[in-house]
Amino acid sequence: MNIQPYQNLTQCSNATGVPFDVLILAKNHKDSPKGLYGFSDGGRIYWNVPNESGITLEKWVNTHLEELTSVDGEDLQYWKLRRERANALKAEIDLEEKKGSIVSRQTVKELLDRIATAQVSLFNGKLRQELPARFNLTPEQIQVLDGMITEVFTVLQKPVDQWK
Repeated sequence: MNIQPYQNLTQCSNATGVPFDVLILAKNHKDSPKGLYGFSDGGRIYWNVPNESGITLEKWVNTHLEELTSVDGEDLQYWKLRRERANALKAEIDLEEKKGSIVSRQTVKELLDRIATAQVSLFNGKLRQELPARFNLTPEQIQVLDGMITEVFTVLQKPVDQWK
């Protein structure tokens, strides 16, 4: 029996065969042995030193191994793969955004708002100023036209996220 402490988690993992990630989870577990009977504050790991109940850190880890390596019935490896996949997908999206293949929702909204503003300006100049003069519209016709233009502008000036 080795009562010499391991100096760090890597050394303990290499010597005992317990995966590094499992040792981290065990160290952070609220019920794991601490101090001179388990994980010390100085970073040492007392693997085979029994506490007053005769339980060593080795025995505690083996007893709690299933709890340490599963989350809601899924094992640690499953969650590592999920995290790697999520990180890869996020990196792919970031790369596509940098290349310009994907445009963020906010960028699209800003672009549509600029287009709507330009359209309002163009329509205002053409329909309110040039059209009445070109067709010699009466004041009543101009009033009807102005009401229709106002309806169109109301739609164009509405924020994009309120369009339905």
